[in-house]
Amino acid sequence: SSHFGSTCRVTPHAGNMEDPTPTGSPAVAAQLSLLDDGTSDDDVAEPAACSGVMRKRCDSMWKNWTRRHFVLKAGCLHWSAVELNAGRPTDTTKRSCADLSRTPCEVIAGTGSALSLQPVRGHKWHRGDSHSRAGTDAPITLSFDTGAEEGRMADALQEHIGFARLVRRQRVCRKKNLRLQRLGIHRAPNFEMTDDEEAATCPVCLQEMCGACSASPSADYVVVTPCGHQFHSACVHRWVLQCTSCPLCRKELGEGAIRRKPSARRRRLGD
Repeated sequence: SSHFGSTCRVTPHAGNMEDPTPTGSPAVAAQLSLLDDGTSDDDVAEPAACSGVMRKRCDSMWKNWTRRHFVLKAGCLHWSAVELNAGRPTDTTKRSCADLSRTPCEVIAGTGSALSLQPVRGHKWHRGDSHSRAGTDAPITLSFDTGAEEGRMADALQEHIGFARLVRRQRVCRKKNLRLQRLGIHRAPNFEMTDDEEAATCPVCLQEMCGACSASPSADYVVVTPCGHQFHSACVHRWVLQCTSCPLCRKELGEGAIRRKPSARRRRLGD
């Protein structure tokens, strides 16, 4: 019989264009907001794991069903023909795994007690996953003995999809913050709006400094460069991906900043 950890019912919400995965529970949505505005870089709370036995539809020409043991843990669905260690499913070498933090995905209810786990439209399973559908958008179709088990599994998958989205966003957030820190860019302390219209406007997007910007519609915060100029963090982050100088005064940022390679003509001239 299957054993499911305690889960809560999750209502899907529409995601944004960059990450269309449903946000999941209100707690997940709140954590996403903190990650978006840079106020949180803590590890996200891991949902309860669950394990049991399921039937999975195969990709063979006969489309038959095979009995598989599964463990859903930390945003990863593991399954194998042999029983898995619920606490350490990675101990089993002969197993398949779909890492939900690598692919924005959704749960689709099927007929009877079946459901499908599939990438959101426009996405594919990550090629680094260890299952036959990696690199494609083909769904992973699962079936359970009863509709109640299918419902509990659907809820658990939704919760782990929400957790996986947090993990994916956290990776982006940490990478972004590390890049800015290396260039000497840090969060502006106690930023307040002023009557100076120029100082209260981001020089990159030309929108109010306090609030959302076109580069990050959900939320943003203000950062200051070593030369003292202030920008939305999302705006300056997009800028430094192309150029490591200040968008306003063009002063090079950071002592260890990677300079742009000189053009072939400049190399020939020895400049």
